[in-house]
Amino acid sequence: MRSRTGTLTSQFSPNGSRLSLCGLFSKARQAAVKAGASLCTALAKLLPEQRKDFIGIFQAMDGLPVTIRLLDPPLHEFLPFEEKNQAEMAKVMGVAVEVVRDKVKQLHETNPMLGHRGCRLGVTYPEIYDMQVRAIVEAAKEVAQSGG
Repeated sequence: MRSRTGTLTSQFSPNGSRLSLCGLFSKARQAAVKAGASLCTALAKLLPEQRKDFIGIFQAMDGLPVTIRLLDPPLHEFLPFEEKNQAEMAKVMGVAVEVVRDKVKQLHETNPMLGHRGCRLGVTYPEIYDMQVRAIVEAAKEVAQSGG
């Protein structure tokens, strides 16, 4: 019996090599706001990234069952605490370091399970789940059609 397990993580990379989905979401959302566009427009920009990630997962699993946990992060864990990393993230996102620093302070919680972490990003922005489910279905279809 074949078996494989895998973990896909996307975290903020201080060297800027791969911005986390949360970082991409934030950046796309800011760009959409500046352009007067909707959150759905911002998420549409993230769809190809997500689809590509899921295609990679399905191909790596080579026909084995796959369980995907939709994005449901505790928001504060995706923001850097060190000033140097806050500056890096601000630079990548094209915002002032004060914006990142203020967000870190805003999301700090004494008991994270009672705050925003308890209700999670997907509840606040259900559009994220819509985009992710679409990416999963499109990726599965593409891999299946290619014989994978």
